[in-house]
Amino acid sequence: MGAHPSKSAGISSSRVVDCEHVPNPYDKAGTVSRLFFGWVNPLIKTAYTRQRDTNGGLLETDLYDMPKGFEAKDVSKDGIELWNEQLKLPKEEQAYGKGVLYPMIRGQIWTAIFLNVFLTASQLMQPMLLKTMLLFCAKFYFCQERMVLEPMRQACALEEGGAAMNYFDNERCRSCEIEEYDGWLLVVLMGCNTLMGGFFKSHAFMRLLNAGIKLKSTVTVMIYEKSLRMSAKGRASTDHGTAVNLLANDAEKLLFGMFAFQMLFSAPITIIIAVVLLVLEIGGAAIAGFFTMLFLFGSLGKIMGKMGAIEQLKMAQTDKRVKLTNEVLAGVNIIKFYTWEDPFMAQINAYRDAELAQLRRKAKYQVGMYGMMTGAPLVVILVCFVVYAWTGGVLTVVKVFTTLMLLDILRQPMMMLPMVI
Repeated sequence: MGAHPSKSAGISSSRVVDCEHVPNPYDKAGTVSRLFFGWVNPLIKTAYTRQRDTNGGLLETDLYDMPKGFEAKDVSKDGIELWNEQLKLPKEEQAYGKGVLYPMIRGQIWTAIFLNVFLTASQLMQPMLLKTMLLFCAKFYFCQERMVLEPMRQACALEEGGAAMNYFDNERCRSCEIEEYDGWLLVVLMGCNTLMGGFFKSHAFMRLLNAGIKLKSTVTVMIYEKSLRMSAKGRASTDHGTAVNLLANDAEKLLFGMFAFQMLFSAPITIIIAVVLLVLEIGGAAIAGFFTMLFLFGSLGKIMGKMGAIEQLKMAQTDKRVKLTNEVLAGVNIIKFYTWEDPFMAQINAYRDAELAQLRRKAKYQVGMYGMMTGAPLVVILVCFVVYAWTGGVLTVVKVFTTLMLLDILRQPMMMLPMVI
């Protein structure tokens, strides 16, 4: 039995009653259910039924307990044991990150990396399948439908008089004897590739999320237990604001840091392969587009650095404000007795004003960042196509759509990598 809000209360309710815990079906789910997330279906069905019948939503009592091994008491126990083992080592041999945090998430991290290899391959395969499909459509339309001879030759890029006539692509069609089932096969391959990409992405995301939750839970419990065992000297040198920020903000960053780690691994591989494919597709224009993208997203990285510096300044003011607020609440009787409310409120407001000033500075950089994120892809596309046409290339349907898809694949890692670094 545990304390939970009542069945009749929504998530925002603070009324607490005793109710049964809901075991997590993931613990007893079979292989197929775990592979395709079938264990979530009962929760989705409950939400759908309640929304349809009563226009309501999920209650806290509908949510599952944490899976076995993910509760804070279990995760923190392993972390504390590893921490104590590090404390027994000589100081120069202690490595808390490698010796405490990494062993806890080693399995999830390497599984996520393995899945991301297949995810990257799936993403880079899609433009090639699209190109093959567009070539098939061109050839099928002009060859199979027995259209006029000249467009047929143009579509298939047949040579006539020593010059290659080009309408759809610079590829040569050595045979117009194509079958309709080739197109259906390409459609099936594109669909399967998309589904497999979603499969690998979902499981990689889940592994990274599990690793992040373990790190966050472990660090949160360790900070809390450390605060209970601190000496008087330690308490005097550590204010409440710093402890609150460690629990509320820094521990949360470990969770999102898992996704940054994944991007740090997969982004360089994706960028290199995508640039090679672009060079094969549009030649030197791809290099011009890549350096344009590098310049734009490098500038984006500098903006993110500025925002990080501003965030540190803001957090310093937040620490001061939270510390002073806690001191005021602890000594409110004395403050009221001596009528010191106004001076303390003025000091708290001063810290808050300084905090808001940093938030306004950060908002200005955010506007520039979002504007660059929106406009950069259009600038890169324009540079690629202008340079390609200027160097004598012919923009065809196949080249345009294939290039657009490759640039879209290249955009995300180029945008995220500066933020991660």
